[in-house]
Amino acid sequence: MNFDNNSDWIDKNFISAALKSFENCEEIEIIDFYVTPSENNQSSYNSVLYHASITYKQVIEIKHIFVVIKAQPFIENSQHDGDEKTFHTETQTYKILSEIQSLMHSIGDKEVLCPKLIYETIKPRPAIVLEDVNKSGFETMIEEIPMDFEFSKMVARKLGKFHAGSFYLQKQRKFSPSNFTFSIYQDFQCINMLFDKPLRIFIEVLSTWKGYEKFIEPLREFRKNFASQGVRSYTRNRGNFAFNVLNHGDFNARNVLFKKNEKNGKFCDMIMLDFQACVFATPAVDLTYALYNFLSDENRQKYRDEFLAIYHQQFVDSLKKFGYKKQPPSLIDLQVEMIRNGNLQVISAICLKYLSYFDYKTLEPDDLANGMRSIKEKAFNSDGFKKMISEELPRFLYCGIIPMEEL
Repeated sequence: MNFDNNSDWIDKNFISAALKSFENCEEIEIIDFYVTPSENNQSSYNSVLYHASITYKQVIEIKHIFVVIKAQPFIENSQHDGDEKTFHTETQTYKILSEIQSLMHSIGDKEVLCPKLIYETIKPRPAIVLEDVNKSGFETMIEEIPMDFEFSKMVARKLGKFHAGSFYLQKQRKFSPSNFTFSIYQDFQCINMLFDKPLRIFIEVLSTWKGYEKFIEPLREFRKNFASQGVRSYTRNRGNFAFNVLNHGDFNARNVLFKKNEKNGKFCDMIMLDFQACVFATPAVDLTYALYNFLSDENRQKYRDEFLAIYHQQFVDSLKKFGYKKQPPSLIDLQVEMIRNGNLQVISAICLKYLSYFDYKTLEPDDLANGMRSIKEKAFNSDGFKKMISEELPRFLYCGIIPMEEL
């Protein structure tokens, strides 16, 4: 992929069109603007980022604004349209998020879910312009999950508002779920590299641990079917008691910024970023990400059900305030969704968390060979991972998430 950092196409005409749309005013004069490529372009998922500082005059008032411009990357001689699909998904999602924010404001809720959408266009290049939330104090990405459960409660409530807004708008037929069907489980190479290989290596490592023999065959059976189960989880569920929401789809610490209280240094607010993987499906998609990314291992074991209950209470409260007249999904409905889609929890626990237990001080050149097999083995054998997975495996087995052999 060519992360073309050339920003020549972001010219005065582009900036002027963006601000005229944002201000809903034709009397816009660009006084000055400065554009720089983002330092995060090589790690950005399917987009090229630019930061811009703009000074302009609206009628007689001088204004200044900081924005982030996200452009669809240029892929030379590409035969694939995955980047186009994910970029289109994000563009559509921001339109829905704007409506959710309007819903929230209508009931007096001033919380912010995401950066404000300033402008979207397909010419001269597919791009969206967003407010730069770093300038509003959202600048902290967590490196370690805080032990304070109040932090996790904040995440649960914010997610509950986002999901409630999407649930309500879809019931009002404000958007089509068919625009949000793209998922990682449609990419065989990704699921092989990210999920299947770690599963295979973990099962091999687990077979060397004493006392874990009863989990080996169930995990082998799980590995045979996890891909088809993943496709099902990321597909709109039309069952009588199922419910669907617009999921972020990649709800982890890399895609969330936090604000800290200046007085006590504690996290006081959060904002979501990068909506390119959004999918209309069971809320278990985002909730599983949340359980394994925004609760410490200890708190996940202790407060798992309370976290889900806090999310559900916020979900229901928001729906009622939005004016939803029907009976909302119950907490039991939500718990059933989590069990029915428990395959996502197995994948999160084994395939997505192991690197957080790897001691990078022990990294050797040979560890990077053979698909980083050595890194996976070291992480799986670490004390932290063994403690975490030893508490998760029995629950996976006895809840029927991994198939149990006859007792």
